[in-house]
Amino acid sequence: MKSDFEESVNSTAWSAKLPHINPARAFATVFLAVFLFIFLGSALVTFMLPETYSANARVIAPDAADLQTFQSAELLKAVSQRLNLPETFAARYGENRPLEDKRVEDLLRRSVLARRLPGTDLIEIQVYSRSPTECAQLANEIAETGARQARHGSGPIRIVEQAVPPPRPSRPNKPLNLALGAVVGIFLGTMAGGVGAKLAVGFDGQRSTSD
Repeated sequence: MKSDFEESVNSTAWSAKLPHINPARAFATVFLAVFLFIFLGSALVTFMLPETYSANARVIAPDAADLQTFQSAELLKAVSQRLNLPETFAARYGENRPLEDKRVEDLLRRSVLARRLPGTDLIEIQVYSRSPTECAQLANEIAETGARQARHGSGPIRIVEQAVPPPRPSRPNKPLNLALGAVVGIFLGTMAGGVGAKLAVGFDGQRSTSD
């Protein structure tokens, strides 16, 4: 068995071989590595996501029941037929024949939102699409078809604002995603860098004690 003296000598020799680690450098290295991992990861995901555009059309509809008109199956079917959506959607999704009316209706319901603006007679029709031209065209056609089909209540329905093709996508919000990625990267990088600096101090302390 080794004596206490031999074990002490071996321990001292091992400690002497430990490299000198500057705590500030350790902090900077770990911080930069974590920050770049988080920020570049968020940037990669953001730019890989498909871009979605949104366009809004507005109508004046005093009757509360008119809101349901813009969400009815009858209206969506009429819009589908006027814009030839079964063929358009079939080409987009690689189908060999036009889509069924029910499937087109389901696709439209996922991309169309009609809501009444609080405290007003305005109904806003918001449409999402991967094409800026298509979302504006759909929003305007829904507004026009709804105005034709609606039963007039306390007053006529009329379009007060037509949708226009948006200049930039609404989703993903690239500036916001990148800013969040930077903030999270700085936060986690600072925490990880602090841990790295403490470990560096511990290694240097152990080396100094051995010396």
